[in-house]
Formats: sequence, structure tokens, C-alpha cells
Amino acid sequence: MENRTETIQAEMIEWRWIDRYRDMQAIKGAWQSLHAELNDGSHIFQAYSWCSIWTECFIERHNTGWSLLILSAWQGDDLLLLCPLAVKRHGPVRIAHWLGEPMTHYGEVLVRADKNRDAMLDAMWQQIAACPHFDIARLNHVREDALVSDYLMQHGAILVEEEAVSLKLSSFDDWDALEAWYMGENSRNTRRRRKQSNRYLSGMGDIEMVELKDPAVVSTAIDDVLRFKAMWLEQNGLRSSTFADPVVLDLLHDLVITQEDDLHAFLFRMTINGEPAAYDVGFLSNGRYVQHIGSYNPDYSRGSPGNHLMERSMDLLLQQGVKWFDLMAPAYDYKLKWGSHRDTVRAFALPVSLSGKLYMKLYLQGLRPGLKHVLDNLPLPLKRLAKQLQDRIRR
Repeated sequence: MENRTETIQAEMIEWRWIDRYRDMQAIKGAWQSLHAELNDGSHIFQAYSWCSIWTECFIERHNTGWSLLILSAWQGDDLLLLCPLAVKRHGPVRIAHWLGEPMTHYGEVLVRADKNRDAMLDAMWQQIAACPHFDIARLNHVREDALVSDYLMQHGAILVEEEAVSLKLSSFDDWDALEAWYMGENSRNTRRRRKQSNRYLSGMGDIEMVELKDPAVVSTAIDDVLRFKAMWLEQNGLRSSTFADPVVLDLLHDLVITQEDDLHAFLFRMTINGEPAAYDVGFLSNGRYVQHIGSYNPDYSRGSPGNHLMERSMDLLLQQGVKWFDLMAPAYDYKLKWGSHRDTVRAFALPVSLSGKLYMKLYLQGLRPGLKHVLDNLPLPLKRLAKQLQDRIRR
């Protein structure tokens, strides 16, 4: 792919597109150095380990239809900016997404913090707009404080807007202080329901929470995570193409056994009388922990086992000096009860060709929202019927 060189405030910058896995591997050191330099935890899904594991699984190992498209900016051997994208064709339209979809949350770029940052970002968008390898960029999970947010607010179309919830663990000395804060922030009814569910769960037997690290145990546990998630979706007449995808299962296996400097995985399991009741899958980078997937056995739902496990994992991470516990979007009620901070998160469409503009107008802004509204408001029996029909069509 053609590379370009241009001058930004008297500095020669070389722009390179990376579209092969081996070329991605070749810049591992520079990528990790730039990621470590930012050191704020908000770029967890742009860590080299996250992106390379996804690429190896979704592009190299499985034929999923994705192709790599990473934009980088260099000054000599110094990596100044990295925008990790991947492209997939939907019918006649080529769509660029954040690299890591559908598992990546918080789309962002890595760019060195210096006086030329704004100029670098402007030049980056010029490179993206001139790229002939996709028709539209559909960029999900962009936080309002992300470096790319202002440009997308001005030039892109907002598809979805929601809130992400996080808890600043570093504000508390220990679990007792955190629990006291929670009790002061929430209503008497909330506190009473929490006490009742904890009492009910304790009455079911011996409760144990452990962090799983043995790769053999992790593999079986990940199967349980998705099985419990599928059971819950089935009961509520819902369907998730993400969790039904065997490639996603393969990816989670790889991610959860990863313990790298830029990405540390956690898998928490809670058992009742030795039987798995709930799981949390999360990732830690630069002091920020994201609770990526939580699931529980619906047989124990009356005792809110997922919430119980979440509290225990907060306690463990607090003891380890983790600064942020990020529950991400959407802002479900149970998240709001534990959140100390809320951040607006948006999904954007940025067309760069005529077919991209038509796709945005006719499908993303027209047909898709209408279909989603109809499906979301169907009675539960009809939701289940729609899911069964969708499954048959897919088979």
C-alpha cells in the first residue's frame, strides 16, 4: 500500500498503512512504547497484545472476511501515531471498524502528547478520507474525552449515544470505605434488596470466589461464561450474534490466558457448593480494569450472583492497587448503583464514498433503527419466535 510523506510544522512525517500481520508484528516494540507513554488506561483496547491476538485469531487463523488496515505516522524510527482499523465487506459496501470488533470497547488512536498533536490528528483524518480501501468508517464506543471525538462530532453522523459507568477505586482505602460510600449513595430500598439477595445467596450453601489462572481450567470456564450468557439471552427472548460466534469463543480463550505488560487478563469465578454460579472476565492496563463480560447461572438469579461476584472482584482489585473499575456502557441500573463517574460514549458513521453515504442514509440511519425498535418492543413470546427464525435463516 502506498505510503506518504508530509511536513507538519517543519517536521517530516511519514504515513504508512499496515495491512499485513507480519508488518504489524514488526512494529511491536514501537507500538508498546507509544502505548506505555500514554499511561492512562483509557487505551486498553489499543494495546498491542489486544490487537495482535484479535488479528491472529480473526484474520490469520479463521477466514472471517476481515482485513487489516492500520494507519501509522513516523518520524525516522519513532512512532508518533497509530490508528488501528480493520475492514469488512457488508454486501457491496466496505466498512472500516476499530480493530478488534466486536469485542473492542472504547475506540481511540494512540498519539504522542506534544505540541503537534492537533496537527497530527488533522493530518490523520486527511489520510483516512483519501484511503481507497473502504467506503465508510463505522466507529463504535468513542468516549467523549477521546482524542477523535471532536472531529467525529463535527464531521461524522452519530448513530448511538449512551453512557459508560466507572468507579474510581483509588478514592477508597479499603473495602469497608467503598461499601460505606455505596450505602450512602443509594436508597434504603436498594440497600434492603442487596441485603436480602446476599442473605438468600448465603443460604444456598458455601460461596467461594477465586481467580482462575490455569490455562486448562480457563478453557473450560470460558465455555461456561458463554453458556450462561446464552441461557440468560434465551430466557429473555434475546440473541447475540457475538456470543454465538465460535470464533469469539476462540478469541476469548486466547485473550484470557494472556498476561503481558500492556494487557493483563482476569477470570473470576464464584461457586456455590462447588458448582459454578457466576463469572467475570476483565482486562487491566495501566491501572484501569474493564469488566468486559459478566455472566451467571440463571438458576441462582434470585440471589443476584453476578452482583455478588462483582463486589468481591472490586475488593480484590482494590487490594491490588487498581485505580479504576470500569463497567463500560450501557449504563444498566446495577452499574449506576456502583458508578462514581459517567462518560458519554457514541458510535459514529463517517462515509468517504458515495456508496458509503448511501449505506449510512438508507440502512444505518433508516432501516436499521426501525427494525431494532420493532424487535425491542415485541412481546417476549414473539421475541423468542423471531430469534428461532433468525437462527434457521443463519443455518
